[in-house]
Amino acid sequence: MSTSIISKNLIINGDITSSGELVLNGTVNGDMNCAKLTIDKDGAINGDVVGDDVTISGRIEGSVRGKQVSLRKSAQITGDIIHTSMSIEQGTVYTGRLQCDKNL
Repeated sequence: MSTSIISKNLIINGDITSSGELVLNGTVNGDMNCAKLTIDKDGAINGDVVGDDVTISGRIEGSVRGKQVSLRKSAQITGDIIHTSMSIEQGTVYTGRLQCDKNL
């Protein structure tokens, strides 16, 4: 699986779909659907996120749906999170509901 990187100085207006791994340091104004998504501390998404493996250190304003969701201490999420498995570091800030769904 190859890795794509969206750099810190890049803003994308529109949805993104990837069957591989994506690392986000920039901003996406749209929905994201990736097999593996890492949102670094400078990364931001204004839209919904769907992925098998989602690691969040940055900011999301929208829902998150993932089989494995990891929230790092710098993460800021405003929206519901639906997951199969989840880890949350102390310091994470989120506003919304958490729901475990083993059928994802």
